[in-house]
Amino acid sequence: MSTTVILVVEEITGTPMEELPLLERRVDIDALNELFEPRAAGDVPDATGTLEFEYAGCTITVDSEGRVVAQRSFHEEPNDTSRKGEAAGK
Repeated sequence: MSTTVILVVEEITGTPMEELPLLERRVDIDALNELFEPRAAGDVPDATGTLEFEYAGCTITVDSEGRVVAQRSFHEEPNDTSRKGEAAGK
């Protein structure tokens, strides 16, 4: 799921993945992946509902159906554009 978030933000912002801030500075990516990773047909998700957070100038909404929606934000985020290592994801 974390990889999907990064790819959606990359598409919306036009910022290459390598230049995006580390996602794990905004959200616990292990928890994000565990809770909202797409399941096999008929499997019951571990969690239902949505998670919303700010990342790279976007408001991200992830839901238990596996949908990721990103909208450009109109407020400033903390100035953290450092990138050390790769974005983790499953």
